[in-house]
Amino acid sequence: MKGKTFLVFSALLIFFVSGCVSSAENTNKDFINIPDIDSYDLILVGEDHTNSENVDVELRLIKHYYALGIRDFAFEAGYGDAMFFHHYITTGDKECLEFIFKTNSDTAVSTNESLKFYRDLYKWNSRLKDKIRIHGFDVEHKPVMGVTAAWFFILKNYKQYKDVPLTTSQDRKKFIQDYQRGVQPYSDLAAEDLKLLKRIMQCIEQAELVYYDSGFNDAIREQCMTENLLEITLNSKNKKTFAITGAWHAALTGLVMGKPGMANALKSKIRVASLLLGPGDNPKLWPYNVLVNEEIKVTPYNSTYSGNWPFSTK
Repeated sequence: MKGKTFLVFSALLIFFVSGCVSSAENTNKDFINIPDIDSYDLILVGEDHTNSENVDVELRLIKHYYALGIRDFAFEAGYGDAMFFHHYITTGDKECLEFIFKTNSDTAVSTNESLKFYRDLYKWNSRLKDKIRIHGFDVEHKPVMGVTAAWFFILKNYKQYKDVPLTTSQDRKKFIQDYQRGVQPYSDLAAEDLKLLKRIMQCIEQAELVYYDSGFNDAIREQCMTENLLEITLNSKNKKTFAITGAWHAALTGLVMGKPGMANALKSKIRVASLLLGPGDNPKLWPYNVLVNEEIKVTPYNSTYSGNWPFSTK
């Protein structure tokens, strides 16, 4: 009888241990100085966009915080950009990824390392039962992304709007102008679609404030990013968000044109942790850090994509 009891206990112990390993398989014990999830609502990772090693560390951090319960991950991207990135990591649509990188060919995202990062993120997310959600908190630096997102995720699903001409830059510019003037208010959209359209257009209008109305104003951009990331965090699944951004945006005492930077402004509204990928020699700005090799730089991704996605999916 004792032998049978021991065997049952052993089986239960093995099951319990294997369950723990499975649930914690994405944690990384080699991270020493990183914030714990219980003390913060927002974990900001500040990076130098040119460092090659960042993407591997960031993917490991995403897996680590996923294992601890975070499901919402935000990037320094526009609202439309993030919708397409989320579509890619959800579907694995390779042409969608090509479209993103082709359109953003002259930005910091268009590197071989970033391309690998999103491919790896898709592979990992595809195996998860509880999927992650990608968000963008920057202004829409490429209005084409926002307008195309409006068509792909909303308008093409309506018979009366699926043929709205948006394939050229002039078409998109007219669409924005018409929307802002109320010429095409799209009031007959379903309530949720109309809400989404307004949110996409808000991000485009933020970019206009930053770029066109002021000749590029960093302080206005910082304010927009602050408001967008606060919105994401408050609406996140567990009221917690993990976000990757440029190092100075994540600086807890940082100033932009004499005004509090993003992390500096957010810390008075929610509990913010700032983790720097680099030397931790200024704990007032970034209390946490993970060392990366700053000598290894990213390599540009030169897209050869010549397709017409997503308009070719009609």
